[in-house]
Amino acid sequence: MIFEPFGRQQDFMLSRARHRAAFAAKRSGKTNVCAVDCIMHLENKTGMDPNQREPYLAVLIAPTADMLRRLSLKTFAQYAAPFNFEHNKSTQEFRWPNGSELYGISAERPARLEGLKCNYIWIDEALQVTEQLFLECLARVSDAKGKIVIVGSLGVQL
Repeated sequence: MIFEPFGRQQDFMLSRARHRAAFAAKRSGKTNVCAVDCIMHLENKTGMDPNQREPYLAVLIAPTADMLRRLSLKTFAQYAAPFNFEHNKSTQEFRWPNGSELYGISAERPARLEGLKCNYIWIDEALQVTEQLFLECLARVSDAKGKIVIVGSLGVQL
């Protein structure tokens, strides 16, 4: 699958900010750009301390397990298809040949975040998750000086 970012998507991907947000209309390509951005981080282990013992870890969070499976992970897997990864569908975990890992987690089960040292967290449809989940994500990236990407659709009622 080929991805050519348009202006704002390219700005988003080139940003060196530690925490980034993309809020736009529905069907504007937010999930697509985040899927490609996440894959680039998994492939390159962006920002990983060379002395880090744990694998490079990315986490993809969606508001519900259904949204995670039907939307976020489906888009991620479509863009990741050319890469040689292993996918455990029962745990929603992806393992890259370079040792990087991605965990798919529903915001309905935030306890799955506990104890993780994350290099990259992508919260899809962030306006539909709790503030407590976002604060937990900040804690999960603090040790590794990891990044958080949040995405939301304009017009979503809080």
